Amino acid sequence: MLRVRPLKGLSKIDPRVYVSSFQWAVTLVAYGGSAGYCTCLSKGNHAQLIVEGIDKEGQQFVKMIHHKGPQGIKVKDLKAEVLYGERSIIWKRPSWKVQKLIEQAKKDAAQGRAFGFNLFGENSVLCSIQGVPGAHNCFSYSRERLKLINVNLKNVAFEWIAVKTKSFTKKAKAYKQLTASCSRPTKV
Repeated sequence: MLRVRPLKGLSKIDPRVYVSSFQWAVTLVAYGGSAGYCTCLSKGNHAQLIVEGIDKEGQQFVKMIHHKGPQGIKVKDLKAEVLYGERSIIWKRPSWKVQKLIEQAKKDAAQGRAFGFNLFGENSVLCSIQGVPGAHNCFSYSRERLKLINVNLKNVAFEWIAVKTKSFTKKAKAYKQLTASCSRPTKV
């Protein structure tokens, strides 16, 4: 029996973006947050990495990677709609490179609660208050993992106190307006 694999599929986050078995998409999203570890910085500020692509079997997939505070790192397959409040641009990278990001996140997840957590982020001077210097919050963890695919998010003002996901994201509507304002279609 001949099995045909799809060449490409549409992103669940932005249907103007295609993913394939060779090019995967990674997006930083800000959404929700759980009492006790993200909501004090601002509501809807929990950082999550969304990875989209087509696997070796030709199936489109969506994975979520995030630091859940004291619960540690989670890597989860998403079967339903991707929910978020704000998002970054979508970075398209070779699948082999993004696979390394996923593999590292799974190694981090295997550490469970032993993986450090600091509400204010790894660069905050307030780390000493929580007694976990150099440990990540959900955003600083995501930023560190994005470096594995050559995405380097700059430091922002007052990061020495705390860093927020929303410093790097916008509402989805802003991305649609950007494309609509162009005189000709653009690739995202």
